[in-house]
Amino acid sequence: MKRRSGRNGRLAGETPRGRRGFTLLELLVVVAIIGILVGMLSTALYRVQRNAKRAQVRTEVRVIGAGLRAYRTEYGYWPYTGQSTGIVTLTHDNYRLLDPMRQPATNPRRIQFLSWNEIFTTNRTGERVPLGDYAAQNPGVPCPVVDPWRLPYRIQLDYDRDMGKVICQTEDIRHTF
Repeated sequence: MKRRSGRNGRLAGETPRGRRGFTLLELLVVVAIIGILVGMLSTALYRVQRNAKRAQVRTEVRVIGAGLRAYRTEYGYWPYTGQSTGIVTLTHDNYRLLDPMRQPATNPRRIQFLSWNEIFTTNRTGERVPLGDYAAQNPGVPCPVVDPWRLPYRIQLDYDRDMGKVICQTEDIRHTF
């Protein structure tokens, strides 16, 4: 015969309807485990996103450098920056170096040195949009080329040594051309 305990004659450990609920401690342990898993997942996602942006930067600095070098090879001089000797560095006004590559007056052969939809600028709301689309919709509006963190690339040309660099300020990724 089963032994009854307690005041209401139930078996030890038995609840009123035969179900056993979770204790507060068990619920807290489950919540803590879920919190740890979410924390690990968000850290991993952040790393993946950052690595993807770094890969995109590497591609963009190579594209910009290759376009500038191709322009130099084709015409025998760098796109006009208002300077012909020494080192010129363009950051927020880097469009002054890239725009002549699109303009018929400074690119009379109309060669496409850059794929304008592979490099980006920011629109009025701060979104990163392809430069070609933005420039077509907003002619004459200065639009610097920006990295995935929305900071403008720094482009340096050394007229004396006939070389240049494209530098991502956020991640210190450089491409010399």
